[in-house]
Amino acid sequence: MNAAPSPRPDDPLDTTPVALDDLPEADAGAATRSDAHRRPMPMSGSPGRVLHCVGRLDSDEAHSLLWPTVLALADAGVRQCVVVLHPADAEHARLLLPREVPLVVAPRTHAWLHRHRELQRLLQAQLRSEPLLALHLHGRAAALPGLRAMQACGVHAPVFFHSPEQPARRPHWRLSARWLTRLAGLRDADAEPTAYVVVPGRVDPLSAAAVLHDEALERPVPEHFFHLGHAESAHPLVVTAGRAQDLDFAAAYAQLAVLLAGSHPQLQFAWLGDADEAVQAVLKAAQVQLLPCRDDHERARHLSGAWLYLAPEGDRGDARGVIEAMAAGLPCVARPGSACGELVIDQLSGFLCPRAEDLLQGIARLIDAPELRRAMGQAARERSLQRYSRHRFHASMLLAHGLPARLESRTIGFAPQAAFA
Repeated sequence: MNAAPSPRPDDPLDTTPVALDDLPEADAGAATRSDAHRRPMPMSGSPGRVLHCVGRLDSDEAHSLLWPTVLALADAGVRQCVVVLHPADAEHARLLLPREVPLVVAPRTHAWLHRHRELQRLLQAQLRSEPLLALHLHGRAAALPGLRAMQACGVHAPVFFHSPEQPARRPHWRLSARWLTRLAGLRDADAEPTAYVVVPGRVDPLSAAAVLHDEALERPVPEHFFHLGHAESAHPLVVTAGRAQDLDFAAAYAQLAVLLAGSHPQLQFAWLGDADEAVQAVLKAAQVQLLPCRDDHERARHLSGAWLYLAPEGDRGDARGVIEAMAAGLPCVARPGSACGELVIDQLSGFLCPRAEDLLQGIARLIDAPELRRAMGQAARERSLQRYSRHRFHASMLLAHGLPARLESRTIGFAPQAAFA
């Protein structure tokens, strides 16, 4: 099936709100054991618990994600139990776990076959003792035993695979996790995922395509970006976060500045960041301002006076600049490349424009419509806050468990049905 084409910036917007109350309610009495994993997970205070199966704590597996996961769920009132497979790690685990989270340690044995049997007996006993809300597998050593025990018990619950710390190893871990879920017979039912992958900063369905793996995206956006007061400059100002030695990027940006100079003589373009001599020459010829940024605070201050952010290529090199611009409350006009196609929601937080003429129309439309610019900027900040703030891991972990996400810095109210009226 072919996807519907993306609307152009000058097309009318369909902002009809969806009435959530009109959605059909599920018949709770009709749920069976085979489709139990399709229903949302119980909220805090419900019977059942989350079980963590942990490999070696001193290996580069996923132990660094154990503590923030346990604390996020504990803060939400979710009951948990941690099973440590190696007795030598018991003292370390007890030191860092909250007091209310019980710790179960696998028995110490030297024979591999005997150890495997004892481990399966222990895990199956824990799985049968209480209803399972979710199974968290921390590291390769924990993945296969945990899934085999779950399969032997006939238990159905979402499974969370915690990725290694080293970024280079994560794609291989994701492939291994998918193979293990197929081996265990886990299948996504309808639109509800049954397996998730946990990486630093976020929790994603295992079935989702991993588009953005850049290490820069895993650094949370500093809090001061979200709390910026937006005071637009007197004259329209378009900005981009430049790459110092990328001449092609600079040429694409400068070309758009020249093309818009005739129709909008007051429009100004700025380049945030360093630039080498060749890039500076291209920018100077197009009358693009060069605004060096010594630190995050200075870059945030420059963004606070801009009218919109332009990503002329839309690839991975644009990603960090787009995220920070969104956090600062700027609508983004971008090409639908590998990065911006995921970051920018077309017609809501900005415009995704496949052609140069569409980029020009998107910029012109935002310059001429202050209310649209303000609404899209609020939507962009909301999206960046949810996905890239320091609260992202906490929020995404709770949402994946069917729990309400409470973001401490959430101060934004955005109503799409009113934004584009």
